[in-house]
Amino acid sequence: MGLNKARDKLFNSPQFVCHMDPVKRQFECEERGQGNVTVHDIETLLQQRSLGKNDHSGEEEFRDVKHFFKAFQMQSWFAGGKSSDNVLALFKLDKAGDSILSQPGFNIWSTQLKVFNTKFPGKNTSMLTKLMLTNCCRGTEGEKNIGYCYTLRSELLQQWAVTGKSTDDVFKLLKLDKIGENLLGSLELKIWHKYVNLFNRDNIRMRTTLFTALTAHYSDETPSTETIGLKLENSLFRRWVKASSSKDIFTLLTQENAGDNLLARPQFATFIKYTNAIRVAYRNHQ
Repeated sequence: MGLNKARDKLFNSPQFVCHMDPVKRQFECEERGQGNVTVHDIETLLQQRSLGKNDHSGEEEFRDVKHFFKAFQMQSWFAGGKSSDNVLALFKLDKAGDSILSQPGFNIWSTQLKVFNTKFPGKNTSMLTKLMLTNCCRGTEGEKNIGYCYTLRSELLQQWAVTGKSTDDVFKLLKLDKIGENLLGSLELKIWHKYVNLFNRDNIRMRTTLFTALTAHYSDETPSTETIGLKLENSLFRRWVKASSSKDIFTLLTQENAGDNLLARPQFATFIKYTNAIRVAYRNHQ
């Protein structure tokens, strides 16, 4: 049909209009609920009709057409009220398991997710948390998919912030209250810590710390978590001794604003335990 030679006049050529009729009909069928059209279907159709199939000069136009219909489809999804969860199911990504990040439709879905969250910031995307935990917190992302995981994480943090989740809500959502002894080295904790930084920046009067969360969920007042709590505390002290100064830890435990109540606060007792850990570590290295 000569479309691979149309170049800048591609979208205005009579052949292109004729060439697009089957695609338009497919979209019309989708709007009537008679089938689901994806960008992959469009790409296949265009390739079958020889747009840039055997001639590299048509590749740029092919990319233009693909991006055009990608934007068209996005608009169609929003107009039809499709959420990111709906689009996830449309591409069968909810059934892809560990291979989801390598699926062709994942890139399209992640783009739709960003646009969806921008247009509807208060709406929850239930599958986002599950995807993040099952695919980007388990070491399955692979080097080539780190960008996707970064996108998921950023969108997830923003979604939690917009929907008003507290740091304790997210702690439980990530099941950090169930992980136990492996908590400090977990990727879930890294995600939680990033959310804490975001939360503390926007909620100065409600600032929280890791130790506050550990105290709340692994208390020695609860027999079932007492042993785990002690192990986590000792492990945390060892990390602090290696990586931080006592001044940093003092600030971390928010003692600088304690005033006359400093000695009565439980965090002060924790700080004393930490200084004891420093002395023990120093003595062992002499």
